[in-house]
Amino acid sequence: LTGMHCRTGSGFLSSFLKTKRQRIEEERCRGIAYEFLKLVGLEEDAEEVATSLPYGKQRRLEIARALATHPQLILLDEPAA
Repeated sequence: LTGMHCRTGSGFLSSFLKTKRQRIEEERCRGIAYEFLKLVGLEEDAEEVATSLPYGKQRRLEIARALATHPQLILLDEPAA
């Protein structure tokens, strides 16, 4: 979800108060984040803490985070090393 939060329309107050709009956006972001996890083969690790993952899976998670920001270009230096 970290990469998705820069694309939400909810502000600090709606996030703090957990408004209906914020809850809907949070659920939408979770769905999109899960799709990126499936794309890099990490759907079975969706509920794991990132630091508990093996090094190779952490690298794939970083790629999913980068993709979640919808960049025009991603430059990777040894992405799967």
